[in-house]
Amino acid sequence: MSVSTHILDTELGEPGAGIKVGLFRGKALISLQETDEDGRIQDLCEGSLLDPGEYRLVFYADRGFFDKVEVTIAVPDPDEHLHVPLLLSSYSCVIYRGS
Repeated sequence: MSVSTHILDTELGEPGAGIKVGLFRGKALISLQETDEDGRIQDLCEGSLLDPGEYRLVFYADRGFFDKVEVTIAVPDPDEHLHVPLLLSSYSCVIYRGS
């Protein structure tokens, strides 16, 4: 199981580079990484396998109104890849399940 993300700054129309993203199971931090120049993190699990269950992604946006954005995701199948993009501006955010 791997989890990836992509952040797009929709206000500026460019990738959300340099934004920290944490992956948690309960209160335990599994990984804390920063998006690359294309706004991507290819593997939030850093090569580890995730067990089925609930995990939290925390996007430390620090952009305008949003200090951080959190979403809880369900991992039903440890062999499945999940992509969780974030569209972000000073006034709105959208998280969706990507492909």
